[in-house]
Amino acid sequence: MAASVKSFQYSAPLKNAKFTWDEATLDKWLTDTESVVPDNDMTFRVPKAEERAAIIAYLKSLSAR
Repeated sequence: MAASVKSFQYSAPLKNAKFTWDEATLDKWLTDTESVVPDNDMTFRVPKAEERAAIIAYLKSLSAR
């Protein structure tokens, strides 16, 4: 599930989202949060593809630990 950390207070749209995070979804999220979950409270954009790729690579490195 997208909103899976029990102690975090997610917006209702994100809490009700029915997807799991993968690289493609995360890239789309970083490009435009509204395109993944409309009306969420975390609106921001990372317009440069190389910056999104670096963020995703960093997050993958954390999950490999």
